[in-house]
Amino acid sequence: MERTLVALWFADIAGYSEHAAKDESGALRLVEILQELASETVPQFRGRVVKFVGDAVLISFSVTAQ
Repeated sequence: MERTLVALWFADIAGYSEHAAKDESGALRLVEILQELASETVPQFRGRVVKFVGDAVLISFSVTAQ
């Protein structure tokens, strides 16, 4: 039987709501940076971006075990 071990990582921008209230365009730029970094970096470690949700990202890393 083949099994898949999965580690999930959920990360968000700390203090995003407060930052957005003070500087909306700057806060949106932070989201763009998070999305760019995750999209570029995660595959290098054999991970997969599952979903971007607002100022957060859900990432999975899986390994097939036999």
